[in-house]
Amino acid sequence: SDLGHCQRLLRRRQRGPRKKLRSVARAMFERQASAAELAAFGLRPEDYAHEVALYWPDTERAVQLFARLQTQWRAGSGGAFGLDYLAAYPLLDRMAQDDAEWESLLDDLRVMEDEALAAMHEKPD
Repeated sequence: SDLGHCQRLLRRRQRGPRKKLRSVARAMFERQASAAELAAFGLRPEDYAHEVALYWPDTERAVQLFARLQTQWRAGSGGAFGLDYLAAYPLLDRMAQDDAEWESLLDDLRVMEDEALAAMHEKPD
């Protein structure tokens, strides 16, 4: 309903930016330099410090949901284009304690999905 949509938008605005969720999703899917690319600079993979993405406890459930769906990407000839929400809905039903949390987790999942897709489709420098 329109009222439900407005309430979700208001909740999203009240919760502020999703930088932590985006950083976790990006860290999970960002392209890593190959051994050959590192060797060009005299480095080895074990010399390369991988980024650690931290998240707040209030985003832990969304991160868990996203992690559980990592085998559920829909893909075509151009690569992944989105998560399979038919796989997400049962997990949302199990994880959410009420309708408001269900909607909140779905919103968070979409933020992470969007950032992961951006990371997956970035062209190497």
